[in-house]
Amino acid sequence: STLAVSEDTKLGSYRFKKGQKVMVNFTSLHMNPAEWQTPEKFLPRRFDPGNPLYLTPEGKKRHPGSFVPFHGGRRICFGKTFAEANLKIMGTYLTQFFDFAFVDGKYTAASLPMNQLGQSIFPPLLVRLTKPAEARP
Repeated sequence: STLAVSEDTKLGSYRFKKGQKVMVNFTSLHMNPAEWQTPEKFLPRRFDPGNPLYLTPEGKKRHPGSFVPFHGGRRICFGKTFAEANLKIMGTYLTQFFDFAFVDGKYTAASLPMNQLGQSIFPPLLVRLTKPAEARP
């Protein structure tokens, strides 16, 4: 990702002049040994807050910009935006045509497991989809 600086800018100890091209090396960012334990290995569990690999090698919380797979701003990944739009459409469709009920009775509409939404490993949230009574033949 290369971009030109729109005005004279100071970023940390670096100074950039208007029009100067700047590039962020995302591979190095995502494999920074100061932010990641064993950065050269593929370890999805490092994104689970309950796992020791979630922290930096010094045991601190990682910087939020240490992993930006979809970038941001004007150059954000189109696939991310497209997937989010499809999730909204499918979520709307499913809630309009089906009733949802928790299978195990562990949760209710008043006590949803909000902390279980995300990309980490959590117990499954089992629901049963049924057609509303007025929609049945």
